[in-house]
Amino acid sequence: MHASSSGLSAQQSAASDYDAVPVGLCVLSRDLRFLRVNETMAMFNGYAPEEHIGRTVSEIVPDMEDVARGLMKKITDTGETIGPFEVAGKTPAEPGEQRFWMEFWSPVTDVQGHIVGASVAAVEITERKRLAREKDQALRVTERRLQQQTAIAEIGQLALQDTALQIVLNRIVEAAAIALDVPLTKVLAFEDTADQLKLVAGVGWAEGLVGVASVGIERESQAGYPLLSGELIIVDELALEERFSGPPLLKEHGVVSGMSVTIAGPEGRPYGVIGIHATDRRAFDRGDRDFLLSLAAIISNAVRKEAAKTQSTLLIREMSHRAGNMLQLVSSIAAQTFRQAKDPDEAREAFNQRLASLARANHAIAQQGWSDTRFQKVAEDTLSPVAARIRMEGRDIQLPAELCFDRIHPA
Repeated sequence: MHASSSGLSAQQSAASDYDAVPVGLCVLSRDLRFLRVNETMAMFNGYAPEEHIGRTVSEIVPDMEDVARGLMKKITDTGETIGPFEVAGKTPAEPGEQRFWMEFWSPVTDVQGHIVGASVAAVEITERKRLAREKDQALRVTERRLQQQTAIAEIGQLALQDTALQIVLNRIVEAAAIALDVPLTKVLAFEDTADQLKLVAGVGWAEGLVGVASVGIERESQAGYPLLSGELIIVDELALEERFSGPPLLKEHGVVSGMSVTIAGPEGRPYGVIGIHATDRRAFDRGDRDFLLSLAAIISNAVRKEAAKTQSTLLIREMSHRAGNMLQLVSSIAAQTFRQAKDPDEAREAFNQRLASLARANHAIAQQGWSDTRFQKVAEDTLSPVAARIRMEGRDIQLPAELCFDRIHPA
């Protein structure tokens, strides 16, 4: 009696341990019926342990039937254990959710040594997989941000150097394609007619289009919308876009998603638009948007620098031309003054006054930044020594800087 009681106690203890372990355990027959299931495995599957007994895998977890059938065949054919290996599927415990387990299958034999089923041990790794995915995603985002910031630093340095604008534009569209992982990038710039934007730089477009292709700027177009709205726009799916229509240029290249933003130009006018495009549906985050805005700012600064350089060249050329004219004017004033003068002292005084008037005219124009200057302003400054003897009447006009010295000739 005592031995029998001990044996029963041991069996009860083993059964209790079988249920209590944090590993999913079950025994399956060759036809995939549950013969034994512990609490952990039952929790994985979404049924009570007793609800499993005698029912098939297809009845309890139909999403796992094909995998289970293949494993059972391998067990019965080879008699070898399998695992550990990863299994993915869905169960009634969490409908619609993809879950993951590490499993180990081993053959179960009868007293004659025939394989009658398989013993299965499973550990859920869904949370571990989720954390790993999040870690990988965070790492990819960090790498992309680093790539974007490096590109901004390199291009910014290039733009600060004495580099041609076209070289800067080409480098920017290349960097945008790499850092944002998109096949198509572009910079559109206003043409002389100001009603079209030309594709002045780009990556991924059909051969011969860069430097030739143009798009309209109406509000209904994707290029025109950011110009008129002044905002960075994001297109999730071009075919479903209601704010504007995609131009043929984008549709012919299979564009689905993208971003575009205006590039500021000199004197308050926009230079054009920078855009990036993908041929699949993309989700662009704040870092991606900031990166595109940074590229637009670099282009804007490069455009202003190029315009200032051009203006400086023109100004130096104009100053050289004006210097020659000024010397001729001084020579003319001197000849006119001393030819008519009878008293050397009076001649010297008149010459000094005329030179002073010429200097005042020059100062008036310089104050306007060598731009258009009011005629009245130039006349008043030039003739101030004799203002008491002069009355000025009539409509005031704006004189271009290059005409001021030609029109104001102190007498």
